[in-house]
Amino acid sequence: MNQWRCWSLFLGLSFGSAACTKENPAYHCQNSTCIDPAFPYCDADGSIGGTAGVCIAVTCTAGEFGKCSGDSALTCNDTGTGYVETQCAHGCDEGTGCRICEANQTVCQNGVVAVCDASGVQTSATSCPLGCFEDQPRCRDIDASNTLSQYADMVPDPPDIDLEDAYFHVDTGEVTNHIDTPVTVPSFAVPAPNGGAPIRVFVVNKARIASANIIGYGASGVSPYQAAFALVARGDVTITGPINVSGLVGSVTLPGCDGGNGQLSEAGGIVSSGGGGGGNATDGARGGAVTGHVVGGTYGAAIGHDSLVPLRGGCQGGTDVYAGTSNILDYPTLGGGAFQISSGTRISIEGAINANGSPGRILPYQPTGYTIGGGGGGGAILLEAPSVSLGTAAKLSVQGGDGAEACTVASAMCALGGNGAKLGGVATAGFDLAFAGYDFLTAGGGGGGWGRIRVNTADGTYTTSSTSIEDGVVTAGTLHTR
Repeated sequence: MNQWRCWSLFLGLSFGSAACTKENPAYHCQNSTCIDPAFPYCDADGSIGGTAGVCIAVTCTAGEFGKCSGDSALTCNDTGTGYVETQCAHGCDEGTGCRICEANQTVCQNGVVAVCDASGVQTSATSCPLGCFEDQPRCRDIDASNTLSQYADMVPDPPDIDLEDAYFHVDTGEVTNHIDTPVTVPSFAVPAPNGGAPIRVFVVNKARIASANIIGYGASGVSPYQAAFALVARGDVTITGPINVSGLVGSVTLPGCDGGNGQLSEAGGIVSSGGGGGGNATDGARGGAVTGHVVGGTYGAAIGHDSLVPLRGGCQGGTDVYAGTSNILDYPTLGGGAFQISSGTRISIEGAINANGSPGRILPYQPTGYTIGGGGGGGAILLEAPSVSLGTAAKLSVQGGDGAEACTVASAMCALGGNGAKLGGVATAGFDLAFAGYDFLTAGGGGGGWGRIRVNTADGTYTTSSTSIEDGVVTAGTLHTR
């Protein structure tokens, strides 16, 4: 006899022994209630354990469908210790639970789209991560930021991609795997909106990316700025290795946000001040001056929106001009690139995404003279899906670039460059020097400002690990749906 069905007549005798002569009243449900905490669930009709009206122990997954009980569905409770009975208006299906549609009907209820055949048998059930559309029997879809969902709609059967050592070319739309194996991925060139960068959007079904470089090409004498990168996926996106976003990809030049130019003078010796750092989410820092002789470049101010709409990266750092003219002596420093992933289901990050501002350049002007660049402003990373998780090895980085310094080369006298904004510190100015008749002096370039990290989910929250890193100005928001 089951030990919980009987009591012993004598103390000290074990349950189930010959001395067990009286049935345990706790074995049966009393008014659908179980009084023994070790067996808390009343299996009234035997649907779960096979014997009607007895108390049993249950271990189940909260919210999981268990069994049908007539026209009712038994669903695991919140604590995983029993089942909750729900009356089904259209009957119960042993495979899926409550049927939610009639014959030849498609309906969307409680976050599930169900299809029933001519016999009223449910033939499919699709979970909707963003819930149901109010007046149509379909799931709500993500409405990707920067109006990119319209391009996904143009691809009826997008591919799954599984990439390692990949290259995405935002100028041509070319994609390669294992460095040089071509992969066909539909893409579209999106014109730049007011205040934003143009975008190259790639459309896929599901994506796994172990490592990738997002690149573009600039040409001498031509504006180097290329389109920002975006990936729109219907399904899951998983990133397990580093993704490096070039400064050519979505960085910008904008008045006030760009770092100002320093100056190079040949009066009384070759003397250079530092270019200012570019801005983005935070200000860059000014370039160093050679006091009494040439002033440093102004800092680039913070600009843009936390939403990353329009999408754009960091602003450029300043270079040097010949004193008294506007003749630029070197190319400005690139800001960090711009990167967007929009998934209809889930994004999981277990690697690094780097969209840092470039460090300031040092360019020889004469055998003893140098131009000193400010750092570029940090870039932009936008992740959006119903669910986003950052794992133990995840790192999202949009640091500002460090200002240049000529102290690494032969010089008569030089000053250090400022730091770009990063975890632990804001952008700092390039160091100054006092003019004292030296033949060659260089002040330091200013550091670039921090970039932006934005995460949009169904409820405005996402999962992080204690070891995941977000190196930038971080904000979160809720998804737009359609």
